[in-house]
Amino acid sequence: MESLRADIANSIGKASARHNHESFTKYNVEDGNFRTQKRMNKAQWKSVEGLGLSLYELFYREFKLENGSTLRVFQNRDQVDLVCLMDGAFPQAPEF
Repeated sequence: MESLRADIANSIGKASARHNHESFTKYNVEDGNFRTQKRMNKAQWKSVEGLGLSLYELFYREFKLENGSTLRVFQNRDQVDLVCLMDGAFPQAPEF
């Protein structure tokens, strides 16, 4: 657990050092992130939250493109890392 705490603190420190406060506030951008090899159990989740941190599951898929880049597609989010729509409109659910 100490290793997990150190990784979280390191990640948050790096992200905080380079963020832009205005956009981070407007879009509720995360202060840091970490990955686990397996889904955390309830005790682990509560232990991290006990450090005063909020956790969110942000699932995504990565697609390797022919030009060597990676396209990362996230699920819609309404709590943290909100979408910034620069132009156009969000897709709408089909009407039946």
